[in-house]
Amino acid sequence: MKDMILATLLEPHQLPEAIANLAVGDLRLDSRLIASGDVFICLGGDDFIEAAIRAGAHAILCHAQASDTRQAKFSITYRDAIPQAVPIIYVPDLAQQLQTLAQLRYGRSCTFPPIVGVTGTNGKSTLVSLVAQLLLAAKSHNQVATIGTLGVGVYGEKPFLTGMTTPDILTNYKAMASFKETQVSVVTMEVSSHGLDQQRVAGLPIKTAIFTNLSQDHLDYHKTLEAYAEAKKRLFAMPSVTTCIINADDPFAQTMLTDVKHAHVLFYGLKNDQKRVNTNSVMAENIQASPTGTSFDVVSPWGSATVHSPFYGEFNVYNCLAAICAAVVEGADFKRVVAAITHLEPVLGRMQPLAMSEQIQVVIDYAHTPDALKQTLLALRAHATGRLWVVFGCGGDRDKRKRAQMGAVAQELADEIVLTSDNPRSEDPNSILADIAKGCEREAHIIADRKEAIEYALGHAQVSDCVLIAGKGHEQFQIIGNIKKPFSDADVATRILASLGRLKNMEDNKAKVNKKVGAL
Repeated sequence: MKDMILATLLEPHQLPEAIANLAVGDLRLDSRLIASGDVFICLGGDDFIEAAIRAGAHAILCHAQASDTRQAKFSITYRDAIPQAVPIIYVPDLAQQLQTLAQLRYGRSCTFPPIVGVTGTNGKSTLVSLVAQLLLAAKSHNQVATIGTLGVGVYGEKPFLTGMTTPDILTNYKAMASFKETQVSVVTMEVSSHGLDQQRVAGLPIKTAIFTNLSQDHLDYHKTLEAYAEAKKRLFAMPSVTTCIINADDPFAQTMLTDVKHAHVLFYGLKNDQKRVNTNSVMAENIQASPTGTSFDVVSPWGSATVHSPFYGEFNVYNCLAAICAAVVEGADFKRVVAAITHLEPVLGRMQPLAMSEQIQVVIDYAHTPDALKQTLLALRAHATGRLWVVFGCGGDRDKRKRAQMGAVAQELADEIVLTSDNPRSEDPNSILADIAKGCEREAHIIADRKEAIEYALGHAQVSDCVLIAGKGHEQFQIIGNIKKPFSDADVATRILASLGRLKNMEDNKAKVNKKVGAL
């Protein structure tokens, strides 16, 4: 990363000589990430300024407020109560200048590797991983990086966790500059509706844009499904996008293309209509479920082939189709891509089989929306031979309207339902569970403590049963109140299975899990 001084960052503003030559480290929007020499861009109130200064920030940038009598003006102050003479610089329209500041500090986006951006309610993390794996396996790229829920980093190396699906714009530019320096040739990235609405990907070189699906989620933020869709479709209208890859079977497919003018459009889906198989379509037919995965025939502009996927469920057929499209668009050979699908690794916490019980099947999944839970249960039903259990809850301080819907999905598709806490946050867990239970016409087992709920399901499941533990997936914590407590569904389930004597070959399973973690 190139050296920079404060005067260069804040051109054309005139800075006093005493601070003009201050070195600029990274630009940070989160005071908790400040390291010595960084510049803190404070958009969340003055309460974070002192913490940033004590952490070693060289300067603080704040939004300059206008008053009734004057316009907002550039100004510099200091905090008398803090020994360090750290300038607090008030900049007009600071929030609107984040892209410019990011480009000044980390470089112009035209020099960054191209991005495959994935948006949709479900499937983003899986697709980001699958596309990265296929590009590497087909040997069209030597080094691929990923940005998303599971972290930021070069694929195959330990990622940096941001706690966000789409990180803030400064983190994204810093990551892209790092990828450029390490010779990454393409990046796969989750692009959330929040990220699009809040301009977190503004100016980034997203070349290929994928739409997975759209169903109810995040309405606590967007308020309506229509506003949620409007946020999503901004990805496809970005001027850098040259190819749009769209799930033709989703009701919002055409909505995503409303503002697309020049990009090439590829559709993918299931072959329900012969007329839809054309030079712009990649379709699946003859889908067959088996105990080891799913096979299907793919018909595409690049040829036809039989695909053997290690994943369960129709929704993973969609994921494979989208990944095939993206990999070929990014230069991979179609035949190599199809052959590589057989060897794909599941994504941590996404239909992740623990595959270590002698008697029951245990699957960990991130499904936390009505549609995701439905698709996951349908997928497991096609492969399960015994009863299908589901253990899940709903997040507190989030969209309450989906709770009863998820209860209804569970009661329709599962044989045994265990309702438990997800991340209750500031809400009463029992109140959340009562909301979910309103959607269940038959009795569900209600156990607020998540560990006890998992223990109940695994202890009462019979031979050949399948237990889905849904909602938290890869997460390594549970948020209760304002505290993040360590909690991993996979780890908890593993320990419980061991205590029940229902494990086989724990060392092999541990190696598999470690391999998946290292590949994220």
